[in-house]
Amino acid sequence: MLRPKIIAPPVAVRGALVALGTAAVAAMGGCATCSGDPASAGFFCGAQNLSTGTYEARQTALEGRADAAEAVADRRHAEAASLSRVATNLAGEKASLE
Repeated sequence: MLRPKIIAPPVAVRGALVALGTAAVAAMGGCATCSGDPASAGFFCGAQNLSTGTYEARQTALEGRADAAEAVADRRHAEAASLSRVATNLAGEKASLE
């Protein structure tokens, strides 16, 4: 049976690959301090955040905050409309008393 001949890369290429692999492992080792902020995460931290669901959790939290802010804005808008009606009624009463 014929076996394919495996050709080892030259020593210089092997050294470059080992250095590249070591740099990648060192960079990924720094991901223990990764933030969930996409603006400050580098490539490896971004990949980790995507794979662990950090970005999805952050997005869910931000959507919750946005929904709460919209609810507050709706309540304030309704209160402003109510106060406007009260002001109109009081202006009418004042005019009738003069």
